Amino acid sequence: MGLEGVPESRLDERARAGLPTDAPPAPWTCRCDAVVWFARPARDLPGGGGRPWLVAGALIDYADSPVGPYHEVLGLLAGFGRTGPVATVPFIAVDSPASLVGGRQNWALPKVLAQFADGTAAGAGWTVSATARAVGPAVPTAAAPSRPR
Repeated sequence: MGLEGVPESRLDERARAGLPTDAPPAPWTCRCDAVVWFARPARDLPGGGGRPWLVAGALIDYADSPVGPYHEVLGLLAGFGRTGPVATVPFIAVDSPASLVGGRQNWALPKVLAQFADGTAAGAGWTVSATARAVGPAVPTAAAPSRPR
């Protein structure tokens, strides 16, 4: 379950203890509500990775999923590679051990565990919070399930 991500995405032996050994396979069909935000990157990626053209974050409340209801917070970086657009999720946290295992096994997402309450997610040494405000009409969105490579 070792995956690349920001340092906050590392799972130590204590965090691994008690995790399920397996999770439902992809694809997953889910129902959720989400708050998504976008920002322009302030600096280049470490290690000479260049500057991403978009930074996004999200707080997500899954009402229904193959592992039951859970919450998620994530950060995404998008840019252009040699063959076209590329994106990576270097940070993603959930409050469901089964979702953590599913994300790492099915999609190579470096999920870690966190606590969620009132628009705030918190883990070991980090906190993310957001206050939503409407800036236009609601946009219901359906996304097709992705397939692992």
